[in-house]
Amino acid sequence: MTAAASRAAARQRISGLVQAYRRHESDYRGDGYNEAQVRTEFVSPLLEAFGWDVHNGKGLPPGMREVIEEAAVAVGDEKLSKRPDYELRIARQRKLFVEAKRPSVRIESHRSAAFQARRYGYSASLPIVILTNFEHLAVYDCHFPPEGSDEAHVARLLLIRYDELESRMDEVWPLLSRDAVHSGEFDRRFSIESTRHGSEQFDDFFLNQVQSWRLRLAADIHRNVPGLSPDELTYVVQLFLLRLVFLRVCEDHEIERYGNLRDLTGSAGSFEDFMKELRRIDEFYDSGLFRLLDDAPLGIRISDEVLSGIIAELYYPKSPYTFAVVETEVLGEIYEKFLGEVISVSPDGAVTVRTKPEVRESGGVVSTPRHVADEIVRRTLRPLVKGRSPADLETFTVADICCGSGIFLLSAYEFLMDHCLEWYLANDREAHVGRAVVEAGEGQWRLSYGERRRILVQHLRGVDIDSNAVMVAGFSLLLKLIEHESEAGLREHVARTGAPALPGLDGALRTGNSLVSQSEWAEAGNGQMSRDLVERINPFSWEAEFPADFARGGFDAVVGNPPYVRIQNLHEHLPEEVAFYGGDASPYETARANNFDKYALFVERSLSLTRSDGRLGIIIPHKFMTLQSGSALRSLLAGGRFVEEIVHFGAQQVFGKSAATYTCILILDGQGSHEVLVERVDALEPWRYGTAGPRMSLPAAALAEAPWQFADDAVRALFDRVRKTCARTLADAAEIFVGAQTSADPIYIFESAASEGDTVALRWNGEDWPIERGILRPCLHDAQLHPYARAEANAWMIFPYEIVPEPRPEARPLQPDEMKRRFPLCLEYLTARRQELETRNIGGGKRSERQFYQFGRSQSLTKFDGPKIILPVLSREARYALDENSTVVTGGGNGPYYLLRPSDGAPESIHFLLAVLHHPLCEAMVRTVTSPFRGGYYSHGRQFIKDLPVPAASDSQRREIERLVGRLIEANDAVRSARLPDLRKRHERNATALRQQIESCVSGLYGLSHDETAVAGSVPVPE
Repeated sequence: MTAAASRAAARQRISGLVQAYRRHESDYRGDGYNEAQVRTEFVSPLLEAFGWDVHNGKGLPPGMREVIEEAAVAVGDEKLSKRPDYELRIARQRKLFVEAKRPSVRIESHRSAAFQARRYGYSASLPIVILTNFEHLAVYDCHFPPEGSDEAHVARLLLIRYDELESRMDEVWPLLSRDAVHSGEFDRRFSIESTRHGSEQFDDFFLNQVQSWRLRLAADIHRNVPGLSPDELTYVVQLFLLRLVFLRVCEDHEIERYGNLRDLTGSAGSFEDFMKELRRIDEFYDSGLFRLLDDAPLGIRISDEVLSGIIAELYYPKSPYTFAVVETEVLGEIYEKFLGEVISVSPDGAVTVRTKPEVRESGGVVSTPRHVADEIVRRTLRPLVKGRSPADLETFTVADICCGSGIFLLSAYEFLMDHCLEWYLANDREAHVGRAVVEAGEGQWRLSYGERRRILVQHLRGVDIDSNAVMVAGFSLLLKLIEHESEAGLREHVARTGAPALPGLDGALRTGNSLVSQSEWAEAGNGQMSRDLVERINPFSWEAEFPADFARGGFDAVVGNPPYVRIQNLHEHLPEEVAFYGGDASPYETARANNFDKYALFVERSLSLTRSDGRLGIIIPHKFMTLQSGSALRSLLAGGRFVEEIVHFGAQQVFGKSAATYTCILILDGQGSHEVLVERVDALEPWRYGTAGPRMSLPAAALAEAPWQFADDAVRALFDRVRKTCARTLADAAEIFVGAQTSADPIYIFESAASEGDTVALRWNGEDWPIERGILRPCLHDAQLHPYARAEANAWMIFPYEIVPEPRPEARPLQPDEMKRRFPLCLEYLTARRQELETRNIGGGKRSERQFYQFGRSQSLTKFDGPKIILPVLSREARYALDENSTVVTGGGNGPYYLLRPSDGAPESIHFLLAVLHHPLCEAMVRTVTSPFRGGYYSHGRQFIKDLPVPAASDSQRREIERLVGRLIEANDAVRSARLPDLRKRHERNATALRQQIESCVSGLYGLSHDETAVAGSVPVPE
């Protein structure tokens, strides 16, 4: 059904509801007409009219239902802990709350009803919430903390009477309809990133609270128990906060009495009272989460005032939210932000929080969006469990070997619970009622507490090197376990089984370095680890820690998001571990390449931990598919034909706009796959809600150690044929080199502020600094290049070198005496900025000749003189420009520019190479292997152009192409210099005709038909 048809159908259904309500309006307003009745007769049909599957007519499993209804009851002294009446979701993702009241409640002016609804929305970080009694429908903005004293109109965006619903449909439809959510219109309206379910108001508020609590607790514990190490202080603070929040969540879920924690404070012995309460709780729950602080040898003591203050902030009015609607994974994500930090104490006794250096250099801790984890888990586990009973899955285990806060374990847990519930309901339901399943309402079934507990302990495994991360993962999983449980249900379980209320998770969650074991370390020739190395590396033996799993060959599945860390970032902090990975006796094939990434090691280790018929689902950067440094990982995956599915996100930012990470999902099958399904995600919003991106199937043999190309059959066949007929590549015909790497461009590169005679002045620090022309080079800086055009310098670069031609060209830094004699003004300027320059890491050149003002790197400095081609690394088309003025550009492996010129003795000229590089075939080949970036840009770096085929040509053919390219460059010169629109248009037409002629000539050299050239031109820009 089209959007217009959906809206028309909704209008018709709403018209019927309006007429029905109008006929008995006075009766509905009476006290005898209750909330349950208005929900059944009007609110549920209204939501159905807006496209929501209220009664699960699609037969989706409980975890995938679009509408979750709660019983119409109020609980707690403040009647604030009840969940909203309707939770609207798509693909498990919560999008809207709808709170219903009976018509006798005048919601247009009822403060407490508005407060209740706003509090739900704020706590769930949703952008809006709906409050309705059908007579009126109110829409509230949830970005602002609700206050109980607020009037009903505060933060209200819309108030619509029932008889206005038809006429104001255009206002309500984008806010309440399923179509608006599914299409992404709702997310765009409220600027919701793909990383979040809604906005971030609760996240921000609670994060600030927890940060404050952590510092206050750390400072107080340090005062009371001086001498704790940073790790010990970090541990006890984390442990205390987790148990405190867990208990507070239990209150809002009615597992513990509301206000229980608050009642412990205010007396002179609040800490002692709190410890007594923990002893009671530990005896009842006995999960490990509630191990007593005073059980440990640390002797922790918290001041009563600090404890009372923190607990008070967990309750209204200091807490504007209710934990009853806060999703478990959101709490885990908030705590995960602290995993990259450690509490430290300065020599003067000040307590601070600092980021771990290895985390800071890798870009910080970034949480995986839940919907991404769900999709990875679904694609990985579904083939393994399909059609199998819970008994068949008795030994089934799924692991995350770098689990962090447990987002993948939570997703796997819910997936397995949904699978088991579906199986029980579809296979002799009555035999399982009371033991495995229980009825939670009319037509609504849930797994029993004992069954949920069994699945958690029996099927999930998690490991992380950070013990605090493991603690958070356990916290999250236990919260998920009790999510729909009651105090009575837990007590019944304890009484019936004699087991504690919560399971211990020590057998499921472990702390350790997933990549290094003691035996591997010794076998690599490193001997036994010292005590210091044991503490820093934290070795871990999978076979020893999970003997039952490895007795049967390993895990059935591994899922996760490994850390994205360049190995260079570990050199400073863990040099011994880096040496182990890269050593000759390393257990990792993927570490044998230069500049490998740590995620490759996790992929390799994960494959070794899965059974031969197991599966692996991960999200990692997709650059390994094309970069030279990824060849070892490509070889590993292609050699075993492990790849079953690839979801390629291109330039889409899965982790949000603040994290520039270009990723893909890999689904691997241990048994190998003959075909590889490649899905490209061009837009995150529809993919997020279940709409697949464009898909294509490749033979597994198409993936090898060479860069991976994702093109359709016709394009691949064309590329293969051309490569077989072209013996030479661009790397054979030309030298491809990087630009100058100053490591301080703003100091060396400038636009002229003034010039006179032999000097050009730059502007710095509020004054002009004249620089001698003899030490300057024309420079191209942050300038756009155009196809078949001349590169025009737009800046100057200070070039403190002399080029020594013999015995081979060498760039030698000008020495101080020579600088003083020839370029005193430049030396004065560079000396004024010496402090900045000396912060760089300088490499290259003879140590005896090094000077503080030389460039950070010395590559390519002898290569700028003479004609050459300059190209931008990032562009949306072929943009190769001609330089004949010895212009200098900057650029390393990531740009912004690369340069090339014909190799010595090569028959190809610069003009001929310009023609080849601008041909649609070459650009199509770049597009199929390149790395895409935001804005439609993709890389033309050396690794993506070096293997482009260069066609053979006779001397006469080359001369003709060179002549045409020369004329085209002149035509483009004429376009830029033309001052009249009509004259510019004439030259543009001439340039277009010449480019078509050149393209036709090169197509002939490649042996391409007109249709084949069109096929190459049809290869899309990698979005």
